[in-house]
Amino acid sequence: MVPGRIRRASREALLEHHEAGIFATCCSCRALGTRRDKLATRQKRRTINRSCSKAAHALGQGDEGRHPEESAITVFAAELRSMFRKLSKAERIDLAKSKIARVLDHFLYVLELHSNNSFVVYSNTLTSQIPQSYAANAFEVFQRSMHQIEIVRLCALWDSADSDKENIPTVIELIDDEEILDLLAHETRKYWGDSSSRILNTSDDPEIAAMVQEAVNRSNREFGNEQAAKAKIELQGSISHAREIINSARLASIMNIRDKHLAHSLSTTRREKRGPVQPMRYGDETQILEASIPIVERLYCWVAGKSFSIADSQKINRDNATALWTGCKFIVAR
Repeated sequence: MVPGRIRRASREALLEHHEAGIFATCCSCRALGTRRDKLATRQKRRTINRSCSKAAHALGQGDEGRHPEESAITVFAAELRSMFRKLSKAERIDLAKSKIARVLDHFLYVLELHSNNSFVVYSNTLTSQIPQSYAANAFEVFQRSMHQIEIVRLCALWDSADSDKENIPTVIELIDDEEILDLLAHETRKYWGDSSSRILNTSDDPEIAAMVQEAVNRSNREFGNEQAAKAKIELQGSISHAREIINSARLASIMNIRDKHLAHSLSTTRREKRGPVQPMRYGDETQILEASIPIVERLYCWVAGKSFSIADSQKINRDNATALWTGCKFIVAR
């Protein structure tokens, strides 16, 4: 092991590392000596892989016909939807309610990771304290592990739908039905329509008191109708936005990195066999995470029937991370 040196990597260097499937972060460590030879070898492989990808694209490989594995995935998705359709509407709603509660828990953990990575990965708060040293090699392992677990957990939230999975696509498949959306909207309408508001300082005149109570009840029903309409619109929007993310090239590139280098050790992924996959770029994971926030928040609100402020949770996460990492001082022995 030779001494490593931590530096702020350029955006171009980050893109090169991601293309190679190497999880160098924005504050990457660079060891000296033999590691330069390894990087040179990886650069040669990247050049060869890019040439092959361009040749395959020029020939239209992966675009003509459907790969057998792609057909298998399509069949699986159809079978999953068919299985969900066998459930009653009430059963699908109950299952969606239980899953979205777990999805929120998983999502909050990813947000906690991201807040800590804002110091560990995305800034020089810690790396600026570590000079060229043997310790730099150890810090690089820590830094990459933090980055990688955030990516793994983010991918788990957007993995393919399955009855056993607690993720966003599964909730989407469960509720993507016009009648189910109407039932969820009706739950909101009924909640407000059935709510009884206590009126203070009511009139002693029974007739006037009854008129006031009726006015309050009518206002609740009107508000319930407005909220029911809002629920359906926001659920439809969340379904649409979720499917856009599911079908996006950005998510595919992140998933491909997860499958190829983190969850497994593969020379070629199924996605790559079906056709070219664009390299993951630095910051892709943050964009997917931020795009997920309104989707999770609205699904939880209108499916579980409960409100939750993710912004408040993020503030707590930032305060906690700031308290730890700004007070953390490294003393490097060698």
